[in-house]
Amino acid sequence: MAKRLSLFVLRAKAKVLDESDAWAQFGIFGGPAPSSVTWDGDSVTVPIDEGRSLRLAPASAPSLPCALDEEKWYAAEIRAGRPLITAATQDQFVPQMVNLETLGAVDFRKGCYPGQEIVARAQYRGQVKRRMVRLPAPEGARLKPGDDYNGGTVVDSAGGEVLAVLPI
Repeated sequence: MAKRLSLFVLRAKAKVLDESDAWAQFGIFGGPAPSSVTWDGDSVTVPIDEGRSLRLAPASAPSLPCALDEEKWYAAEIRAGRPLITAATQDQFVPQMVNLETLGAVDFRKGCYPGQEIVARAQYRGQVKRRMVRLPAPEGARLKPGDDYNGGTVVDSAGGEVLAVLPI
C-alpha cells in the first residue's frame, strides 16, 4: 500500500512509510463509543458507529481483553454500507460507484488530486452507471471481493450479506 500511495505524493516533502508492524488495531464492540476521536497516551480511539469503535495502539502496548469476531465486525460494516476495497477490487470503481460521496468520504470543495476530473464529472454530470447495493448472499455461497454476482462485482461479503456494484 505504501508503494501505491507514494505515487500520489505531489509537491510535498512527504514520505509514505509502512508502519503496520509498529501498530496494533482493535475493534471494540458494545458500550458507548466516544463521540469524537480520543487520545490516551500513544493510543487513539476512533468512533465508528453506535456501539463500535476502532482503537490503534503501539504494537508493544498490552492487548485489549476482547475476543473480536471479525466476521461480525465486517457484517456490521456491510450493514453500514462502508466498502472495504482490497487488492481484488482496487482501481475498478470511481468513489461514487461505492457510494463514498454519501458517506462523506469525498470532499468536492477540496483542492486538486489525481483523478479529480473523472470523479467530479461523475458527480456533477450524473454519469455513474453502476452503484453499490447491499444484497443477501446466496445460501451457502462464499463470495469474495472481485467475484461476479448478479451481473456486477462483489466488493465485500460477510454475515450472509454482500456489497456489490451493479448496473443501475
